[in-house]
Amino acid sequence: MYTVGKVFAANTIIVLTMYIITLSLWIIGLVDLLAEVKKTLIDSPGQSLQVKKCIYVRVHVQRSRSNRRTLCLLEPSKTASQTLLGDVVIVWRVRAVWALGRSKSLNRFITHFICHSATSVVLTFCVVDLGGDIIDGSFQKPAFCRNMQTASYTLPTVTTAVTTIFIGMKAWSYYRNSAIRKRTHLVHIMTLLLESGLVYFLFFMAQIVLPVPSVRIPIEASSGLTLSTLMFSYQTSSIVGMYPTAIICLVHSRHSMAETSYHSA
Repeated sequence: MYTVGKVFAANTIIVLTMYIITLSLWIIGLVDLLAEVKKTLIDSPGQSLQVKKCIYVRVHVQRSRSNRRTLCLLEPSKTASQTLLGDVVIVWRVRAVWALGRSKSLNRFITHFICHSATSVVLTFCVVDLGGDIIDGSFQKPAFCRNMQTASYTLPTVTTAVTTIFIGMKAWSYYRNSAIRKRTHLVHIMTLLLESGLVYFLFFMAQIVLPVPSVRIPIEASSGLTLSTLMFSYQTSSIVGMYPTAIICLVHSRHSMAETSYHSA
């Protein structure tokens, strides 16, 4: 009971931390979203989207350069903190599904912590010393900073892909077992974990693919696509925190049955 209590307390702290961070960033993103919609669709109705886009890019670049010290604290840390917490939750779920030892889970956590910390430090260096230009939360130049930001998205992408595959393998083994197949709630939970993992994976893949020149240039050529991408970028911080939080709430809704089935299989 003491161990269960400690796990529950740790999960509760993680959920509350992610909720507070996500809520704060969601409010900031919503304010930016409404302001951008107002400027684009309501203000200056006689101007075309192309003209408004050019004005926005010019003003945003100037604002990014003047507020570089603030951006160096916000841009790398807000994503890294949530993805780190998210990876901890994801690794914990795989440990529960596959009954991994604590040492293996701890090694994975330490590895993720080092990688996320390294990318955050490098991205901060890019903003402060290299003068990287940030537009819509993405580095435009130099190429080194852009590549490091891509690497910061690649880490949770790989983690999500691998863990989703592991959960899928275990779910298939449960489904093939006639005794486990009757546990509809457990099958439902495993299905939701797989579907949510796939959506989370596609989200991070979008972050990797969008800055690629062959994808970015056609988007910039279309005012509608540019506006849609901008709206999406304002909500990325909220999306990062939703998936791990949903996993904890989902698992604890059927905690006793799921955990018993995991470790007895």
